[in-house]
This record gives sequence, C-alpha cells and structure tokens, in this order.
Amino acid sequence: MNKVILSGNLVKDNDLRKTNTGKSVLQNTIAVRRNSKNEKGEYDTDFITLVIWGVQAEYINQYTSKGDKIELVGRWQHRAYQDKEGKTRYVDECVVEDCSILITSKGEKKQEAETTQENNPFVTYDITDEDLPF
Repeated sequence: MNKVILSGNLVKDNDLRKTNTGKSVLQNTIAVRRNSKNEKGEYDTDFITLVIWGVQAEYINQYTSKGDKIELVGRWQHRAYQDKEGKTRYVDECVVEDCSILITSKGEKKQEAETTQENNPFVTYDITDEDLPF
C-alpha cells in the first residue's frame, strides 16, 4: 500500500496551472516538522513537493497561501523526465488524493472555505496514472 499522511505549512505561494487538456494542477512544497529532536535538541523539518489535481487544486489555490497549515493524504511517487537540455531528472513527490485546510492566513475567506468544503462533493477523489500528463 502506498499511502502518505502529512500535516504542515505551505512553503511558497501556490502555482496553479492547466494541462493541455484543461485539467487544473497545483504544485507547492509543504514543510513538515519531525516528531523527534536531533542531536542538537532541535526539531528537523522535511520539505516535500506536492502535486494536487482537479477541483482540489483550485480549492487549495483559492483559499490558501504561503504559511498556511494543511493536512493531506496521498501517495508517494518517484518519476523521471527530460529537461530542456536533454538530461534525465528525477523527482520525488506526494500526489495528493485528499486535503484539508487547517489554518489559513486569508482570515476573511476561512469561513467561506469551510462552508465550501462542506458543500463540495468533489473534495475527495482518486487519481489514477491515466490522469497524469507525464
């Protein structure tokens, strides 16, 4: 089973794009603090690349920004692609299947976001490899 559960803060502003077929895709990075302290007595943080598809991508883009805390469930993916110079690059990322906004800095929109999520039948959905443009 390939299942990832993360809770952390968005590291940068959202990057929402459309595929050639018009499907929304959002990429961002989440900072996740580890539960145990290192040898210096400090908590380490992991920075994990996220990919969110469809209506969830649009929802997260509309109601969150850098620093907001989200919780997500997804799957881990390792893929390769060719860059502009023809070199093979490798990427590890979490493909998000379900997500929730925990704390948002867009204060006046927080209540609207919660209402939208309650009334949104598309908040949870499965992504197949056929949905991926690469």
